[in-house]
Amino acid sequence: MMLFQIFSTFFIIKVSLVVCQEICNRKPDEIKVDRTLSDGKFGLKLKEDVSYYIPGNTYTVILSSTTPISSDETPPKFTSFNIIVEALQDNTAPNEGDGPVGVFDLSEDNSMIKMSDRCRNMIEQSSHIPKTEMQVQYIAPPARSGCVVFKASVVEQKDLWYQDDGPLSLILCEDSESKLGSSALNSFCCACDEAKYEMAFEGLWSRYTHPKDFPRDSWLTRFSDIIGASHTSTYRFWDVGGIATEGLRQVAERGSTRTLEAELKSQSENIRTIIKARGISYPNVTMGKTFAVFRVDRKKHLMSLVSMIDPSPDWIVGVSGLELCLKNCTWVTSKSVDLYPFDAGTDSGKTYISPDQPTMPRESISRMNNTYPEDSPFYDPTGPEMKPLARLYLSRQRLYDKSCMEGEGKPDPTTEPPSNEVLETTTDRTLAQYPAESLINGTVPIDCVVGDWTPWSECSSETCGVKGTKTKSRPILTEPKNGGRPCPRVFKQHACKPKNCGCTYSDWSAWTACTSKCGSNSIRQRTRVVVNTNGQQSCNDRLQTAPCSLLPCDDEAK
Repeated sequence: MMLFQIFSTFFIIKVSLVVCQEICNRKPDEIKVDRTLSDGKFGLKLKEDVSYYIPGNTYTVILSSTTPISSDETPPKFTSFNIIVEALQDNTAPNEGDGPVGVFDLSEDNSMIKMSDRCRNMIEQSSHIPKTEMQVQYIAPPARSGCVVFKASVVEQKDLWYQDDGPLSLILCEDSESKLGSSALNSFCCACDEAKYEMAFEGLWSRYTHPKDFPRDSWLTRFSDIIGASHTSTYRFWDVGGIATEGLRQVAERGSTRTLEAELKSQSENIRTIIKARGISYPNVTMGKTFAVFRVDRKKHLMSLVSMIDPSPDWIVGVSGLELCLKNCTWVTSKSVDLYPFDAGTDSGKTYISPDQPTMPRESISRMNNTYPEDSPFYDPTGPEMKPLARLYLSRQRLYDKSCMEGEGKPDPTTEPPSNEVLETTTDRTLAQYPAESLINGTVPIDCVVGDWTPWSECSSETCGVKGTKTKSRPILTEPKNGGRPCPRVFKQHACKPKNCGCTYSDWSAWTACTSKCGSNSIRQRTRVVVNTNGQQSCNDRLQTAPCSLLPCDDEAK
């Protein structure tokens, strides 16, 4: 009897797993053949060009042809598809993950997509109209949810479909940069172009988001002036585990940026841009924004910044060594980073309004969270994940054409010429152009943002000696707003001639008479003239020689 019960239990469990997998059959309904191994023709990507998610943020998932826009090939189309998001796990695990994986958001008008009734967390087409691309909004899961994986099925034709292979799977893990204050680095940046970014610093600090021991006099709360720099991979002006400089101490304890700015200027060989933005005061410490712009290049491709949490003993928010250069030799298009508090290690105060208690010697800079230190206002080990105090938004505004070979690059004449000197952005003079209200409300001018140039097209002329044209273009990614800089040139056209055209000749002349009346050494010739060189250095095929077929002379006959 016991054996029967064990067998029955095993049978029920096994059947339940099989049923679960059968319910989530992702094979398209109209398909009768086995899938084909993906050849990379279609793929998944995020419009935001990131490989990590920030909990609760919204992203755009794109399923599309991988054929480049500039290619002469016609992008392949697909008629049916489905995309599922699951918790990343072992291949032996069932389809349905246990943890939260985020949700697809179909609130926007999208008549081509619907939620699937076959699988949880899956979308599919609502129309079989052929298409080259599909986009859907995705809201990332809450903190500590781990990694998720998107998997796509694509039907190109009734007997040709793909599933999950290669670029049809996309893995996203939770962003750890904001919690560590830094990011994974590229020791070598291979991007040739330089880039200009707009930085937006948004306050999220309030009595409701961080209620424990929140300052009683809330009207005194503020984030100090922001100061930072774009810099080389070998330089840091602050880092977790490091010791605060005098300049950083003055920012962390008093909100004064003057000494730190002088320290940055003394490192001009490591700095491309000194970043400065006005601080945010009550009531704008919640949802208020302040802005700055900065430049990066292939040698100075990281950015760091810091701001004091006021009042506090020596607490700061910021990022250290944030990488903006991608491994594919391009620049990050946009990025957002949640900012959490750090203890600068220069004062031993434990609350927002602790009296001055200088720490001698200074301790290393450390991250504050809801589990450490125990006597901080953020300590709550049994509560939810700590909320960020601020958020940093980065948006690429412009690219500057520049060759990787020293001295060969020529900037686009419609853009600002690159400079090798330390650039100070949003200085007092610059800030004076924009009232404080405009900085807080986000109405500063937004420059036009353009994408990369396409390769040159083929020459339009196919006739030798006839000039044609070749063209290239680049897309407008962001239209200018609020009086921002207009878009630079987005279309170029050059004169050209067909490649390998060759010389143009006249017809051959008649053959000349033979050089003698008899014998085997007699020859004849004909010529032609060059009508057009078509740019060739030399045109050699202008003379032909042929032997004459004559009887032997009397001397040869003997």
